[in-house]
Amino acid sequence: MMNIAKFLLAITIGLSFLIPNSSAFANNSKNITEDQRKVFKETFQFSDKHINDLSDEAIKKYLSYEDPIVSKKEEYFEITYNKHSNPKVEELSQTEAEEKANLLTRKEEKNAPNKVDALGSDVEKNDILKLETWLIKNKGDKEAQASARFEFLSTPDYSDFHQDILAIGTSQNLAIVKGSEDFVFKYDEFKFTREYDRYGHPIYDWVPEKEKSKRADQRDSGGYAFKFDLPDTGNRIRDMRGYMKVDVTPRSKKWRGEVYDIYSHYLHSTSSVKIGFSIPLGGSFEIDKGDAIKLTGHVQEEYDK
Repeated sequence: MMNIAKFLLAITIGLSFLIPNSSAFANNSKNITEDQRKVFKETFQFSDKHINDLSDEAIKKYLSYEDPIVSKKEEYFEITYNKHSNPKVEELSQTEAEEKANLLTRKEEKNAPNKVDALGSDVEKNDILKLETWLIKNKGDKEAQASARFEFLSTPDYSDFHQDILAIGTSQNLAIVKGSEDFVFKYDEFKFTREYDRYGHPIYDWVPEKEKSKRADQRDSGGYAFKFDLPDTGNRIRDMRGYMKVDVTPRSKKWRGEVYDIYSHYLHSTSSVKIGFSIPLGGSFEIDKGDAIKLTGHVQEEYDK
C-alpha cells in the first residue's frame, strides 16, 4: 500500500506542474474591471501576475493617479551553476528568457518525482530571472514612487542558499522618504494542505506562501534593502517572486529638470554566509562579506521644470 501511495503522490506532483490550480488562480484574481486591468498593463506596464499580487491599497492608489509619468525597464538574466566553477550570469532578451524558461520547466515536469540536489550532480543547473525597475510620478505630486520586482521564470534550482536581498538605490539628487518602504516575497509550495479527502487520505496541493515587511532591513544614504530567506527547494516550489517600493523626493525640494536615476539590485546568495553590504550615496551596491550574484536594473527620467 505504501508503494502505491508514493506512486500516486509522484503522479499528482507531476500533473500539478501541467494543470493550473483553479482555487489558487481564484485567490490571485483581483476584483477589478477589464478596463482597470488594461490601465495597469498599458500605463504602469504591470504583468497580469504583478497585478494579481497587488494589495487592495496599492490598487486604489494607482487608480487615483490622474496623470502618471511612468518610466520602466525590464531585464532578463540566466544564472548557470556548476559545482566545479563559479556561477555565470548572462543577460538575455525577453524571447530568449521565455524560451529557456519553458524548456527548463518542461524538464522539471519530467523529472519532478526524482529531483536531484544541485550539489550532488555534475550537470549544469540554470535559473532564469526577470528584474523590473520603475519610477512612477503623478504629475504635480511632490513624491514619486521607485519600485523593483524580481521573478524566477523557471523553477529555482539553487541548493544550500540561505538569504537573498532586494534593494533600491537612487541617484544623489534623490532622497528616500523614511517609512515609505514596503516589501513582499511570494511563492507557491506543493505540500500537505492540512485537509483530508473523504477516505482519510491527506490532500496535497499548491499552497501560496508569503513574507511581508514594512521596514527595510538596511537603510543607507544611497538606498534601502530587504533581506529574505529562500524556501527549501527540496520541496516543490514555483512562482518565486518579490517586490519592493519606496517613495522618493528631490533633494532640491523641487522637480526641476534634472535627470533622476533608480537602480534595482537583486542579490542571489551563493554560500551560507549572510551577505554584508552597503548602498552608498549614488545608489550602487557594495558587498562587504559573503558571496552573491548581483543583478542590477536601471531606469532614468528627466521631468520638466
